[in-house]
Formats: sequence, structure tokens, C-alpha cells
Amino acid sequence: MNKIPFLKKKKVEEKSRKFKANDSEANAAKEYAGNQISTSKYNLITFLPKNLFEQFRRLANAYFLFLLCLQLIPQISSLAPVTTILPLVFVLALTAIKDASDDIARHRSDNQVNNRETKTVVGNDLTTRKWRDIKVGDMVRLENNEFVTADIVLVSTSEPNGLCFIETAELDGETNLKVRQALEETCHLEDKINELSSFDAEIEYEAPNNNLGRFEGNLTWKGKTLPLKNDNMLLRGTRLRNTHYAYGLVCYAGPDTKLMKNSGKATFKRTKIDHLLNRIILGIFLFLLIMCAIMTICCGFWESFVGFDYRIYLPWETYISTDQRIGALEKSLLVFLSYIIILNTVVPISLYVSVEFIRLLQSKWIDWDSKMYYEPNNVPAQARTTTLNEELGQIEYIFSDKTGTLTQNIMTFNKCSIQGNLYGYVMDEAGNEIQDPEKMKEIEFEEKDDDFTWYDQKLLDEIKKGDKDVHNFFTLLALCHTVMPEEKDGKIIYQAQSPDENALVSAARTFGFVFVNRTQSTITVRLQNKEETYDLLNILDFDNDRKRMSVIVKKGGKIILFCKGADSKIKERLDPSEKDIMAETDEHLNKFATDGLRTLCLAYKELNDGDYNKWAEKLNKANTSMEKREEKVNETYEEIEKNLKLIGATAIEDKLQDGVPQCIERLARAGIKIWVLTGDKVETAYNIGLSCRLITNDMEIYIIEEDTKKRHDDGQKCLAINVVAKPEPQPNSRIIKGFCSRILFNFNSSASSSRNESASGS
Repeated sequence: MNKIPFLKKKKVEEKSRKFKANDSEANAAKEYAGNQISTSKYNLITFLPKNLFEQFRRLANAYFLFLLCLQLIPQISSLAPVTTILPLVFVLALTAIKDASDDIARHRSDNQVNNRETKTVVGNDLTTRKWRDIKVGDMVRLENNEFVTADIVLVSTSEPNGLCFIETAELDGETNLKVRQALEETCHLEDKINELSSFDAEIEYEAPNNNLGRFEGNLTWKGKTLPLKNDNMLLRGTRLRNTHYAYGLVCYAGPDTKLMKNSGKATFKRTKIDHLLNRIILGIFLFLLIMCAIMTICCGFWESFVGFDYRIYLPWETYISTDQRIGALEKSLLVFLSYIIILNTVVPISLYVSVEFIRLLQSKWIDWDSKMYYEPNNVPAQARTTTLNEELGQIEYIFSDKTGTLTQNIMTFNKCSIQGNLYGYVMDEAGNEIQDPEKMKEIEFEEKDDDFTWYDQKLLDEIKKGDKDVHNFFTLLALCHTVMPEEKDGKIIYQAQSPDENALVSAARTFGFVFVNRTQSTITVRLQNKEETYDLLNILDFDNDRKRMSVIVKKGGKIILFCKGADSKIKERLDPSEKDIMAETDEHLNKFATDGLRTLCLAYKELNDGDYNKWAEKLNKANTSMEKREEKVNETYEEIEKNLKLIGATAIEDKLQDGVPQCIERLARAGIKIWVLTGDKVETAYNIGLSCRLITNDMEIYIIEEDTKKRHDDGQKCLAINVVAKPEPQPNSRIIKGFCSRILFNFNSSASSSRNESASGS
């Protein structure tokens, strides 16, 4: 029996969760949410009261309801109540029908999702069940191209080493495939139903939250406690790709999934025009009250001097007190209210009918607009609501990121710096840089990406000579990443979580350092037709705070840490002896930035067995901690990522999308202010701003930069940016760089934070 919504037991705040795999009875006792979702605003019981409440928040509707109440008083009403009831009911009914139509579409969408089917392990068989019937602790089987049923912990897949690929377009809009991996201890279960049905691991993990990039938990099985992280999770809303099957345990279902936690409840939204109409109607109503007051006073004078002669026709005594003072007050009140009824049409009841009809028609025009049709994917424009159309014309600010929005998100390795030597630029006999590609000879490679071009022969000559620094440079590119290789038609295709990684690994392959294969404990690369296998000891993950990633590998008894990341992060972790080479590399980085290229620095460090073993033990404790795990892990990473040796820097090109400069120029002409957030260096941000016409040469530029040392002294300082330009007739452009813990912008009453990022705006 379904519980009545308003009689549900109040939910107790959770700190963590725990369940046992394949134990439905024990898991049901914990009363975790089921997998049924609802994005609708109303149901049959709540529609009428909620919709009427929303509609009477409009002052016009409230005004006519007040008027209707007055017309029910016979002493003051000269009009039949039906003259107000019919128009008011018509307006309310028309809006209610439109709102009901929108909500019915939501109900249909919910039912379609809730009635999708998936397979679960029940006993020693696979049973097909609807999504709405899935519970926490169920073992689910997903197949290629299937949407993920709920938030699940990956157990095993059809791919080697428990790998699988997912598409996250429904979550973050990104179409590139991402890699997820089952634990090494469970991936051998593969498609063995008997073993999967008897899998009795216990999982303890964090309470439901809306953080898409974090998951902390532990899986206890056969006496071992294994750490779980985001790479072991498949989230609801993602789609399984290029993987025949995957098995996983449901940990969050329905409203507790991260997708639903981020979607929020359906709320009644009011546009600027709604607020404006309310203010106008309030003004008209005040004008009406003043008019009625004036006319009531005039009526009083008329009654005193002329009205006495007409009392035989207007028997006031029948209704008015004989007491002179009380009678005058009653008479004034009745006359005042009578005038409100007589002059009620000063507030047009048809106003909202016209507005709603126009909105409905506009939403259909959006749906039918052929210029908004995207032919490659056969996707037309779709107005998901009919109440917010006019807000498109009220936009004053556009907040955008750069990569993938302004740019094509197709990265290509363009230039590099290795131990103070610059590669990628071609010089003429006079020592001047040649910039015209037609005057340079493109170098042919045995294997390269279609978008990759290279003209500098010097780098290939150094590789042939066996230069140690160049060898270290490309070895790092081939090892320090999370890319997964796939072999199709005899060719290796890389599946990367970011286009930067894909560009760097592909560049290493082009220059002869081919990343071939990886398992959870090894990485294999091919150098000049000879394969070398490295033991993969640890991956120190990249995140937006760390702005770097590292791998620790072992080969021939030697343990090496390879690290790549933002130049500011690498620079502060270098050994003091690297000061001179870093100064040379800084000059190259500035040159790359001036060319509008994305830059990364590369470094390494050799470790001894004793120090590494102590550190690895500490990392394992941090990884299995259920309190402040992320903080403890990052502190452990910091301990080993220091006293690094600089190898060099990379420069990657990401071209602008077609039409971006023209689009930004038109938006600026429309008076829309544009802010672009990017993690690039200031010089790169400036040049990208010029190339996309966000910045023009006649603008006055302001740069705000906080000293790095000051950041260490005041790590929690918050930089709030409000106005960064002098008031002038022409628009100004700003480039902002701040070393602070947060940069705050007011996005829908929420704060957006970033570290060491640049923002360009106009």
C-alpha cells in the first residue's frame, strides 16, 4: 500500500550507509529509497490546491477574487457575480489546462523511465525487472548502449581487468567516453552467474549527496577491506558504451541517486514579465483606490447638497444607522466599495489570457523553427516549458567556459620544451620563425592522427640519437595518464577521459613511444618494436584543486614517480636545483601562451624502496578511511610529490569552433555582457580573447593578480569580483587571475569556486 505523501515518516539524516550484496531481506529492513522517480509538480490530489495557490500569487487573479467577494454583497453590488465568476474561471481554467499539459508530459516521461527494463541476478538466474522495482543491494546486469539503472558499484565487466566505457552526456554534456573500472579483486567474476549470486560482500559508503565527482566507500569481502572511489562507480543517467556487459551493485536508488540530487524539485518559476505585471497591476489598483476615494468624497458632497431631494428613491435609512456619525461612515464605506465594483475593468482580466496564449504559441514556434534544427543528430529544438520563453530576451550576462564551448575540444600536440630546448618552431637561414605552413615541409610519420602536423626535424633527430631527456619526456607521456587502448582493425584507438590526455598519448605514439596496454597493475609501451612492461604501483589522480596527476611505476628494480600538471603547481614542487632550467622553461611557456596554446609541465622523481613502502602504507590507511578520506589522501599525495626534477613542457592547440567570433560579436552588440572562465595562463587567455573577439584592440585591459606568497599566508582568503573597470562610454574587457581559495560569482544564489584560474569577460 502506497503511503500518503504528507503522512510519510520524517527522514533521518544519514552519515553513512551499509548494505550486504544479494541480501534483499536485510537491505529492505533499512528502508532505503526505491528506484522510482518523480519529476512532476502535481498529482490528482494536489493539482487543484497547488495550482490555484500558484495562480493566485498573480495579483490580477487575487484582485478578481477579491472583487468576486465584493459582488456577493448585495448592498454594494450593482453587477451579478456571474460577470466576474465566468471570466475568472475561464482564466484560471486556461492556465490550469496549460500547466496540467506540461505536467502530464512530465508524468509520461517519468513512467517511461520507471518502466524501463533491466536484468538482475536473482538466485542463479537473470531476471528481467522494471527500473521502479530495483532496490539497494541488487546485483544488476547492464548491456552495451543501455542506460545505467541507478548508481551502482561496478563488480565485473566483459572487458579485461574489469574495465568499461560510459557516456556521460546526460550528466555533464560531454560526449567523449570515460573509463570506469571494477576492483581487481572482483573483476574475475565476469559473467559467472553462480559466483555473482553468491557474492556476499559488505559495502559501507557515504550518505547520498549531489557531488558527481566523488564517491567514498569500502568493500569488505573475504576478510579484506578494499577502498572504493568514483572510478568504481556507474551513475544513473550515464550510458554503457563499447562494453558487452557490466555487473554492479545498486548503492543509491531513485531520488537518492546523484542525478536526482542535482535535479532538485519542480518549482513554480516566475519570469521578469510576471513580476513586472504584478507591479503594474499593483500600481493600477492603487490608482483605482485613489479614484474611488476621490469619488466617495465627491459623493459625500453631492449627498449633502443635492442628494437630499432624491432620498425618496434612495432609502438610505433602510440600510444605514440613524446615528449620524455611524451612518456617515457606513455610507462612505458602501459607496467606496460600490465604486471599486463599478470601475473594476480598469484592471484587464484578459491580460493574462493573452500572455499565456502568446507564450504557448512562442513555444510552438521554437519547436518548429528549422534554423534551430541540428541535422547531424536529427535533434530539433524543444521548449521544455511554456512559461519562461520571454526570459531568453532578458539575458544580460552569459557565463561560459572556454574548452569545448568556444573551442572544438579537439586537442593536437603542437610544440614542446625539453630541458631548455624548444621544439616545434621552424626557422629560416636568418634565424626568423617561419609561420606560413606552405613554406614548411610537413614530416611524414608511420602512424599519426589526422589532425596532427609536425614540421620541426630537430626533435626526430634527438630521438634517433637516443637523447636521454627526450626519451624521458616521451616515456612520461606514454605512462602518465588514465587512457585505455582499444584495438580495432589492427590499429590502436585510445579512449581518454580528456582530449588533452588523448593528444599527449597520441603524440608519444607518433614519435615512437607507443602505449600498448594496461592492466590494474601494469602498463606496457612499445619502443622501436620492442615492448617494455612497467609495474603500475599507484595513480595519483588529477582533480581541479591539485591540477596535476602522477603515476608511480617500477621497472628493473627502480621506482619512478612521473608527474604532469599546471606549471604553477609543478614549479612549486621542484627541487631547488631546478631553478635555472625552470627559468628557461618559463620563457618557453610564455611564448606558448602568447601563441594561444594550452601548456603543461612534466617532472619526475626517483624513489627508494624504503621511503616508498612507508608512503604506500600511509596511503592505504587514507584510502580506507571513512572520515575526511579525500583530505587525507591529498595530504598523502603532497608528501611524495616534492623535490621533483623538471623534464619539460608541452603545448597543445585547441582551435576555435566555426562561427564563435561572429557569435560573440553579435552578442556584444546586443548589449549582453560575456564572462569566460578558463584555467589557462593570462597570456593564453588574452590571446584567445582576441581571436574570438571577446577582447578587441581598442579596449582598455585590466589585470588583477594576487601574489603567490600572500596566498600561502592567507589560504582561505575569498576574492569577490564585482566591478573591474572604470565607467566609460565604451565597454571594457577584464582579464582576472587570482591565487585564492575561491573566486565567487553569483550563479542563481550559489557560489562557483576555482583555484588558480583566469577569467576573461566583457
